[in-house]
Amino acid sequence: MGRNRKQLTSSVDRPRRLALARELCACHDASDLPPTLAELAAASGLHVATVRRVLNAEAVPAWDAVAQIADATRADARTRHRLENLWLDARLESRPAWYRPGRLATREPATIGDYAQLRESLLLMLRDAGSPSLRELEAKAGFNLLPHSTLERTLAGKRKPTPDEVAEFVKVCDTYGGDQKDWVAAVERCSAGTRTEDITRARTVGAGIDAVAQLERRRTTLYSIPRRFRPVPTAETEGRRHRAQAQREFTVKLRGLWAACGNPLLQTVHIAMSPEHRPSLTGISDIMSGRRLPSLEALTSLVQVLLSIMDGRTIDQDDSRVDEWRNLWMRTISDTTTLASSVG
Repeated sequence: MGRNRKQLTSSVDRPRRLALARELCACHDASDLPPTLAELAAASGLHVATVRRVLNAEAVPAWDAVAQIADATRADARTRHRLENLWLDARLESRPAWYRPGRLATREPATIGDYAQLRESLLLMLRDAGSPSLRELEAKAGFNLLPHSTLERTLAGKRKPTPDEVAEFVKVCDTYGGDQKDWVAAVERCSAGTRTEDITRARTVGAGIDAVAQLERRRTTLYSIPRRFRPVPTAETEGRRHRAQAQREFTVKLRGLWAACGNPLLQTVHIAMSPEHRPSLTGISDIMSGRRLPSLEALTSLVQVLLSIMDGRTIDQDDSRVDEWRNLWMRTISDTTTLASSVG
């Protein structure tokens, strides 16, 4: 005999999660399936423990689990649409308070004028994407492109996002189908209005409604302050900028190879590399983060491992693709040296 559902009561501390569970229970009752959880789990292809937690309002599942239960109970299109809305509400309810967008949020990046509005608009985009966890976004983006800890501080208003981070965030959310360039332009507008950061600080630190309202009234005054120009770059700063650009282009290509291999674990790649040329785990992380360039020997070993994972066989260092990466490394080193000397 299978276990039956327990009686749902309003004592559940998450009312939206409770509403989702009640709707799924109603779908189960209206179907031709037996009333036991085991029969529903077998029909939906889910584990019985997952079905029990969902129908007893003990957890908010992924949307795939809700969709599988809807398919098993043969729910109609209207019911599925209602389930999707309930699931979105329950998912958002399970997140921290700062996860919820405020009144400044917008889906139009062209109307964003400061970091406070940008942050709330990103939270709105996250909600429209189904309120996935930050670790899910990190895994979807790929190695070190959207670290969940950095993203949490950004969305909580504790740091300002970079244009690259916003572009990657828009890409992984894949909500509006808009151009990432529009959101990058919004970040650049926000960075121009540097004096508006007090509004974000007052809102996130919790200075009180009155303090936020007072700063909001000063918005026109803040925008009227002239922008402070950057100092004229010297030859030394230009050289650093060009070296960083060449190194960044190399890192982007190396990340592309890592992603093409299915984003393997850092520890797996580290163990598989040649011991005599193997950097530390932190060293590999620095290389893939663009903080430094690898040595030629370390690059050769790293590329061999990644290509071996991609092809499912051992790749020799004389492989033509390994030679291409060595040539790319030498061109990058040559470019950084040439660019630095040309401006020096």
